[in-house]
Formats: sequence, C-alpha cells, structure tokens
Amino acid sequence: MKIWIPSIKTGSGSDVYVKRLAESLSNLGMNVDLQWFPLYFEFCPLLLRRIKPPEHTHIIFANSWSACGFTHHDIPVVSVVHHCVHDPSYRPFKSTAQAIYHRLVILPYEKAGLQRANAVVSGSQFTQKKVQEVFNIKPELIYYSIDPQHFQSLTNQQAKKRPPFKLLFIGNQSKRKGFDLLDNIMEKLGPEYILYFTSGLRNQSEEQSIPHSHCLGLLSDQELIEAYHNSDALLFPTRYEGFGYAAAEAMACGLPVITTDCASIPELIDDEKGGFLCPVDDVDAFVAKIKLLADSLDLAKKMGEYNRNKAVTCFNPDRMGREYISLFERLVAKDN
Repeated sequence: MKIWIPSIKTGSGSDVYVKRLAESLSNLGMNVDLQWFPLYFEFCPLLLRRIKPPEHTHIIFANSWSACGFTHHDIPVVSVVHHCVHDPSYRPFKSTAQAIYHRLVILPYEKAGLQRANAVVSGSQFTQKKVQEVFNIKPELIYYSIDPQHFQSLTNQQAKKRPPFKLLFIGNQSKRKGFDLLDNIMEKLGPEYILYFTSGLRNQSEEQSIPHSHCLGLLSDQELIEAYHNSDALLFPTRYEGFGYAAAEAMACGLPVITTDCASIPELIDDEKGGFLCPVDDVDAFVAKIKLLADSLDLAKKMGEYNRNKAVTCFNPDRMGREYISLFERLVAKDN
C-alpha cells in the first residue's frame, strides 16, 4: 500500500509527528512518500490542488489545516488534527493577529477539509473531544508514538546524579508552553536547582534572564536524548497541549515529569505515579513538587521507571503504525 504524506513544514511538533509516522509505517512495510511544502501554502492550501499525488497512491494523509487541498482526488484522505486552535480555551495563547488568522483563514479551510475527508484522526482524547465540540465531527483516536529504542532509559541514571537537582524544559518559548513561569519557579527554588531549557524547534534566540538556568539552544536528535539523560526531571508547566511530545519523550527516557493538570497531559502523566500534576499557573505547587522529588531520589527513580513502562506500552510506534494501517485498509476496501 502506498501512502502519500504531503506536509507543510511549520517548525512545530506536527513536523516531528509526520516524520515519526512515516518511519513507523515504512518499518511495517508500507510504501511511504513524505513530501514537504513551504509554509506559505498554509495561507492558501487550495494552491495544493495543483499538486498531483504520486502514481499508485492508495491513501493521502494530511494535516487538517491543508487537507482541503487534496480532497478532490479520487483517493481516500485521512486528516489529522493535532490540537484544536478554535477551542475557546486556546484563545488566551493567541495574539490578536493569530486570532484573526485562525478565524478568517484557517477555520474555513479546516472545516472544509474535515467535512470532506474520508477519516479524521486525533492524538488524544482531549483533542478528540474539542474537535467534536467545534466541528461536530468525532475523530478516531490514535495516540502518537515515541520510539523506545531511540528514547532510551539509562538504568543507572539516578545513581550518577549529583547536586544541583537538574530540571529540563523542552519546547518553544511560548506562553502556551508556560515558559513565562520558569523565571518565578527558578527564583523560588534557589541555587540548589538548575534549569536547562531549549530554544525550541523555532530556535528562539532572544536573551533570557531566568535565574539558575542555561539555554541549550536548538538541539539535534542525539543532543535532545543526552539532555534528557543528563536531567533529573522534566519541568513542563504547559497550559495547553494536543498531546505533549516533551512529556512522552521524558517518559520514554525514564524521567519523572512535573507538569500541569490540563488538556491532554493527564492522559500521559499519572499523578503521583509518573510525576506530579499541578494546577495551571500555580508556581508554588511546582516548587513544592520539585523539592519533594529532589529530597527523594528513590521516588524520582520509581516514577521514572513507571513512566518508561507506560511509554513503551502506550506510545509504541508499532502500535501507532498498525492502528493507522488498519484504518487505511478499511478505507481502501470501502473505496473499492
């Protein structure tokens, strides 16, 4: 079966997702053609209608924002929604320009694509629910994956740890990710703790003044894994996630996760088993839970092991790939 994945490069988690999906499907014997398009197509995805699918394509797999550019072909289209930007609870994380752009440009294109697609998929129950509320369409649920062979846990990791307690933040430096909370958290924690943070996939490079911290910049895949292995816990004070790749990657690497009790995150992190779920914006709660972990490395190790086991079981790439192949086979059989 040949799967065509035309994807607009956005510098976000959606790029990571399609790369991992293509790899997973290829490993399971599918003929996958991942084709990248520049960002300007996002402003008018109907321009993609001029692009012809590769010969012998059985399935077109497209992001919900651009799926309308491919639904005119006589080929089944599967559309994925990463997170629902039209959800009212997403509004505080948009600028005025973004809000206008989402309402006037993205919404009509996305609505048309979802209505015409042969199947719609989401990567979490949370996103599934929000898409149903906004578009009156219930996507199929197929959780994203983390390759446990790539994101490995170090069995002797905790034994090597020495003060200070090392925290890691992975993600773009945005309000939605809770990046603005890191300053207050680290100020209250003091010099016995150190935070390493990335510049995100968009490589934001503005000067930061977070106490007791160090910016790692834009990391390669190997550098990202090393960052997880060199840390004691992931600090992820996000305010809205369609899935939460940073949390899932940390889980696979055997780290406890201190994060928020919101959006899709409780589907990944089990409170007091794989880490701690704090109320959104509650700096004191984050500080208290971080100190609790730092005072009990045995607890941190136990939580990391729990996360590793859950990641291998629930977010395995073979599981994701086989669920997609089952969906594709149903659509092809129905189309014939």
